[in-house]
Parts: sequence; C-alpha cells; structure tokens
Amino acid sequence: MCGFLGQINRYNTVNKLAFDDALQLISHRGPDACDTRSVSERAFFGHNRLAILDLDDASNQPFESSCGNFILIYNGEIYNYIELRKYLEGLGLHFRTKSDTEVLLNGLSHFGIDFLQKLEGMFSFGFIDKEKNLLICARDAFGIKPFYFDRSEGGLVFSSEIRPIRSLTGQGQVNQSVFYDFLLDGSYDHSNETFFSSIKSLGAGEYLNYCLETHQCKIQKWFSYKDISKSTENYDAMVSHTREILIDAVYKHLRADVPVSLALSGGLDSSGITGIVRHLLPSTEIQ
Repeated sequence: MCGFLGQINRYNTVNKLAFDDALQLISHRGPDACDTRSVSERAFFGHNRLAILDLDDASNQPFESSCGNFILIYNGEIYNYIELRKYLEGLGLHFRTKSDTEVLLNGLSHFGIDFLQKLEGMFSFGFIDKEKNLLICARDAFGIKPFYFDRSEGGLVFSSEIRPIRSLTGQGQVNQSVFYDFLLDGSYDHSNETFFSSIKSLGAGEYLNYCLETHQCKIQKWFSYKDISKSTENYDAMVSHTREILIDAVYKHLRADVPVSLALSGGLDSSGITGIVRHLLPSTEIQ
C-alpha cells in the first residue's frame, strides 16, 4: 500500500519535528521502512514503505537518483516494470535496484510526464527535478491510488491521506456540499472536493506541475477516455482479444517478492481471475 507525504513551503523552513509527526499518522500504510529526505530547507519528502517488489533496503523511499537531481515518493505498483526496465536499459539508462520504483524514476527523468502513457499499473507519486525546480505529481488513470493536497499562499502539502495534511496545515473547515452529497446518496470521490474545504483530491488521470521557484501550480489531464478509439473488430475477435488482455494482466499482477493470495467474493470476476491463475500456475498452491 505505502504512504507518502510532501511539503513545499514558500516562505518558511520546514519544521522537521512536525513533519515527522505527520508522517507517523500514516505509518500503518507501510510497516517495512520509514524515511524522510530534505530537498531543500523549504521542501521535504517522507515515505512509509510496504515492500512488495525488491525487498532490499536500497529500494526504500524517498528514492534518489544516482546523480542526486531526481527524488521520488510513490505508492502503487507498475505491473509492466520488467518490460519497461529492458526498454530503458536499451536507451542507455542504468539501474542499481530491481524495483519498479527505480523504473518509474528513470522513466520520468528521461521522458517527463509522457512516460505515464507507457505504464500499466496503479500509482500516485511526487517527483522532483531539482535542476528545473519542478515538482510533478500524478495519479493513475482509474484513480485507484489516492492523492490529496492543500495548496495555499504558503506553499503545497500533499499526501496519500488527509490526516497528515491537516496536521501540518491546521486546516479543518468542513466542506458542507460534500457532506450533503455523501449523506444524501453516499457519493464521494466523484470530484476533486473532499470533506475539508481547503484539501483537494487529484483526479483520476490527472497530474500536477508545481514550480518550486515561482510556486505556480497547474493541473492537467494525462489520460482521457475520449482519446480511446472504438474497436472495429468483430465479436469473436473482440472476445479473443479481451481474453488475451485479461490473462496478460493477471500474469503481470502476480509479480511479487512476497507471497501472493487471492480474495474471493464468489462473483464472476474473482472466480475468473482465480481460474486464470490456475491456468498460468497449474501446479502452484493457491492461497
């Protein structure tokens, strides 16, 4: 699961003790490692890690490039990281770990936001390019992994959960319209609004550019369903193609350096996935 916290101050230095306390509020998201990294006196990154791929300490976050110019905090998993690593190595990029974290960092450092189009996975992250004084934050196409932020005159605070943001900013004013929608029909996370008026949620398929020098912030889409063309295949071809995609997705989801289990609800989807796992791993005991 993992959890991250980032703070960019415009006028004051970051209070390290307050930052550490706020990071501990999401320690339940990552029991395997906890660390912070100073980007500058006015910028701090923190991360709690749940280790799934490459359990070595070298893959802990905040993850810094060998040149020291790029720093990443990230929650999620890039399922096609093995294929992307080979692709990036072919371009001359070097790796010191076997993690998907380093694949994401190297891809962003080389391609920028365009690298997101190559990803198969669920993710949210904060990525800093110190040379360009640029922070890039993004959320996966379906909005599976959470990303919350509070942008004000004093800077930017972002996290995997709302509690650390409130701890650092003291913001707690209730967003009455969100409460109304929730109490009326149970709807939530259908917009960028949250239960607190100053705290927003980065939308599915969105990314945020934040200049550390001017403190200008811009949010844009990197993914849109409107860009997906309709299939021209006939029914049988569509069924065969969908089956191939589903089997490939399950195959890549099984990649882990820890034991994998399946959660059965009794529905068609979880039963179908279990059947695919048995097809892929006919002699392996399934938990």
